[in-house]
Amino acid sequence: PDTLRTHWLDTIVVTAPRVEMPLARTPAAVNVVGPRELTTMPRSIAVDEAVLLVPGVKVDNQADGKRVHMSIRGQGILTERGIRGVRVMLDGLPLNDPSGFAPDFYDVDWSVVDAVEVLRGPGASLCGGGSSAGVLNIFTAPGGPGPAQGLGSGTYGSNGFWKTTGDVGGQSRNVTYRGSFTHSAGDGYRVHTAFRGDNIMGKAQWTPSARVQLTPMVWYTRFFNDNAEGLNLTWLAQDRRMANPDALTYNEYQDTHRVTGGVVGKVDLGDRQTLSFTPFLRWTGYEESVPSSVQHRDLWSPGGTLQYTIQRSTGPLVHHVSVGSDVQWQGVDEYRHPNLGLAVEGPELLSDEKSHQTGVGVFGTDRPEPEARGGVRPHG
Repeated sequence: PDTLRTHWLDTIVVTAPRVEMPLARTPAAVNVVGPRELTTMPRSIAVDEAVLLVPGVKVDNQADGKRVHMSIRGQGILTERGIRGVRVMLDGLPLNDPSGFAPDFYDVDWSVVDAVEVLRGPGASLCGGGSSAGVLNIFTAPGGPGPAQGLGSGTYGSNGFWKTTGDVGGQSRNVTYRGSFTHSAGDGYRVHTAFRGDNIMGKAQWTPSARVQLTPMVWYTRFFNDNAEGLNLTWLAQDRRMANPDALTYNEYQDTHRVTGGVVGKVDLGDRQTLSFTPFLRWTGYEESVPSSVQHRDLWSPGGTLQYTIQRSTGPLVHHVSVGSDVQWQGVDEYRHPNLGLAVEGPELLSDEKSHQTGVGVFGTDRPEPEARGGVRPHG
């Protein structure tokens, strides 16, 4: 006689909300782009390659994929640079500042990205401020298992594009680790759109005991791009590859340096209780040449999240209760000198500004679900 067989599929766990939950039980509209899908895509330098198949997501990229405008379901504030309205997380650390602004995707090395979660629609109740349009949760590949092993690759394309990547990872006792370096450069399709960038990333996962897991990480980002500015219809008809004359006269460009360090930690307190914490510190040095001036900006951005989670049963339900707080602070030191031409700075000080931003959020969630009984596995 035929035998009825039951096959359990792999459970996809969504981590964008405050409380991890299986994808099948997530009430929000969530898409998970995993390793299987990502390995079929080029993932050269742009976010639109990773989210190409996600419905409702629109990406307009400039500077060969590094100056990005993103909207989800038509929401997302258009800015001169960077992203507003979308909460962007990379390996558990936020790329958004306290005001909700995310400075493009300079920090993301797409060649080592392992998975992307996209929560479509307002997510402030689950993920804090800056997520009125949705959440983009990015994960790089973990280290290990096994001894150290490395991989190198190179890519060449049109308009002088080339990219080299080196990646090494492994495991030593209770530590898995991964490090990567990527350099990309190109001339761009238009005049005065050359770019070059470096991404260096290192992270480890240390499990000093069965109840403690720590993931320290550090990123270094450098990205420079010439800015050709827009064209009017007359110039466009003349030569769509030309640069705006002002862009050449004043050598318009953007140059970003950034260093980010942080730790994602989790402690099992026993009796179905956990404590999670994520302290981080980010420094950004930004320089931009425009026709009126050359702007210099230094930003120091410390912050962190502390979250306590407990699971308790009440009758037929299991409650996953979490409480915690997000704290971010940012100091901005900015000054401008006049642009005399070709980004040569005059001695006059046009502006000298110092500003501070602070973001504090307190959250509490309860995710009830039916308790599994009689050895029957819950769906998902």
